Amino acid sequence: MVYCLNPNCQKPTSNSPGTRFCFSCGTLLLLKDRYRATNFLGAGGMGRNFLAVDEDTPSKKPCVIKQFFPAPEIQNNPAAFQKAIELFNREAAQLDRLGDESPQIPRLLAHIEQDKRLYFVQEFIDGQNLLQELEQEKTYNEAQIRQLLADLLPVLKFIHQQGVVHRDIKPENIMRRRNNQLVLIDFGISKELSSTVMSMGTTVGTLGYAPPEQMAYGEAYPASDLYALGATCIYLLSNVVPNELFNPQEKRWLWQDVLASRGTAVSEQLGQTLDKMLKVDVGERYQSVGEVLEVLKLKVGTNNQTNLNPSIIGTWHGKFSNKPASLIVTRRSNNVFHGTLTVNEWISKTKVDVEVDFNPLTNKIIIREIRIIPGSIGRWNLVENNEGILSLDGKQMIGKVKGYGSYSWLFSKSDHK
Repeated sequence: MVYCLNPNCQKPTSNSPGTRFCFSCGTLLLLKDRYRATNFLGAGGMGRNFLAVDEDTPSKKPCVIKQFFPAPEIQNNPAAFQKAIELFNREAAQLDRLGDESPQIPRLLAHIEQDKRLYFVQEFIDGQNLLQELEQEKTYNEAQIRQLLADLLPVLKFIHQQGVVHRDIKPENIMRRRNNQLVLIDFGISKELSSTVMSMGTTVGTLGYAPPEQMAYGEAYPASDLYALGATCIYLLSNVVPNELFNPQEKRWLWQDVLASRGTAVSEQLGQTLDKMLKVDVGERYQSVGEVLEVLKLKVGTNNQTNLNPSIIGTWHGKFSNKPASLIVTRRSNNVFHGTLTVNEWISKTKVDVEVDFNPLTNKIIIREIRIIPGSIGRWNLVENNEGILSLDGKQMIGKVKGYGSYSWLFSKSDHK
């Protein structure tokens, strides 16, 4: 199916694959002549989300289109509308800045204005959010909560170090990839929102998860995100929404009472930690992610790579197809490293540009994509009986590893300078 992005289209689903213009309203169906919406995912106060495909990739890679289309009460208020535009553009800027540095934040693929409408395209996260997961699990146990904290706290520490406060942490905004890695999504109200935004109708956080200083005054600090993460944890433990777990008269949380009544109490250490994350007074909470990690003595890094910052920028020496080779890693993009591979026995020491994944456990590099550097020519060998030819056409080398059917090759290091 092809979905028309025109909000006023009467028949947005009436288009067949390959159609360039909408049959119903005539709107161009490709964003930037590249991204095609296929399904409507949902709408929020700021816009609409669509599942899409990238027509420029051979595999038609899935992605997500976010369209700026605020609620009527915002559209009808000029000041609020202008602020909403700023927030929309800010989210794109945050993804652009943070997504390339952490696999636990979606990458920005494009920021587009077309037909007088704003869009951005981001990485598609193949998985489900924790709210959907809870519907299947019913409740989490202590081990699951500890693992969740071990996976999420490093990415939270990373964004705080970049001067960003997420401001809307909740189960719906935490996705789990199919490889079990957690991803923090929806940076639409992140960082430095002023209290004037609230008066214009833009929600700063979510009731039950956002702390008092954020809901009442529009203020947020790293400790505010820790509050929201704590609220997320007690919801996952109890399957009771956080605002129903707080007694305003006694000014205390009841979540441990609920668990105890079910015979599923958590350890004293975890209970005290979550209670401190959930203190009403921001000054009484943990002030940084590092404090929480230290208290819980969590083993991080099992399902995330945000905390891994391997010093692989530089020159690696090893073998490629059993030939002496060197790999100069020049930059990092998300969890992929880019560099130039030189194989000494190739004609004129042929060079190609590569993308690699670094495995910190085995201390090896997996070459996952190879592209010709213009002007290079020669032969390359991957494994026995598998070879191809470098060309001058600037396209990726085409080859298949016999018996594996993949396009990834191992580069082991013998020395690291």
